[in-house]
Parts: sequence; C-alpha cells; structure tokens
Amino acid sequence: QSMAPIRVSNLERREWRTKCREELSTHIQTRLGIIVEPAQVRLLLSPDNPYAWRFLPEKKHLFSKNISDHSINAYKELYNGVGKTFEAIPAKQGNSTNSLDVSFSALIDQLQGENALLSHAIEEMRTRLLVELERRQQAEKELERLKEVNRRLQEESEANSSVAIRLKGVFDA
Repeated sequence: QSMAPIRVSNLERREWRTKCREELSTHIQTRLGIIVEPAQVRLLLSPDNPYAWRFLPEKKHLFSKNISDHSINAYKELYNGVGKTFEAIPAKQGNSTNSLDVSFSALIDQLQGENALLSHAIEEMRTRLLVELERRQQAEKELERLKEVNRRLQEESEANSSVAIRLKGVFDA
C-alpha cells in the first residue's frame, strides 16, 4: 500500500512553520530567559504558560488560532514581526488579547516625534535651498553683466590702442 506523495506546498508550509516556531522559541528565551522548545511554542495560551504575547492591534489575527492552523503567509508574518510588531512578555503582566504593548506605543510616539523633526528640517532645508537658488541666479546675472562690461571695455581699450598708435605715428613723423 503506497502513500500519496507529499505536495510541495505542504513541505514549504511545514518548513515555514518550523522556522516560525524556532524564531518564536529563540525570542522567548532571549527576551524572557524562558526556555520553550519550538514544538511547545503557543500563540493561543493557557493559564499555565510562563509567557504571554503583546502585539499591535493589526496583528491580533495572528494570535487568534494555533500555529499549526496558520497559512504560509501568516508564518512569514510571524517570523518577520518578532520583536517588531509583537513580543513575548512575562505571563504575570496580563492577558495579551487586551493590551497594546507600551513599548510599541512609545516607539510609535518616538517615531512620530522624529518624523515631525525631520519634516521641519526638510522645510528649513527647502527654504535655504530657495534662498541659495535665488542668490545663485542673481550672481549669474551679475556675472553676465560684468562679462558684457568687460567685453565693452576690451573693445574700447583696443580702439584706444589703435588711436594711440596712429597718434604716435603722427607725432613721430
């Protein structure tokens, strides 16, 4: 009796699930010092779990079912979001489903503040650039005017030089 071959999509899904569990396990250990085997990592937690999850509201869907029930895209989202859009916290800090992590809020506030500072700096630079552009245009106009004056003076000098040569010839004769 032969078994049906395993589909490539199922293999890829299994690989991503394994990578995801390993990444979550490493994160829990690094962040909390709690060792949880990759196969024992849970998104849906029971009261005896020593860790909980805090996540941005838009990531709540990732914590609404078991890891094994997720799609490849969800595994990728979990894998790439560890420590960025969600993180492990000690279980005693409360239920993960009703809390927005303070560090995420603080990060958002910090980034918004930096964004405002950068926007202000951009406006200052834009203003300086416009002033410098105006100065450059004025300098270019002045340069053109001075070139024209120089050309006329050169012509006058040449004309005066030829007159002087003729006069010298008259007086020398």
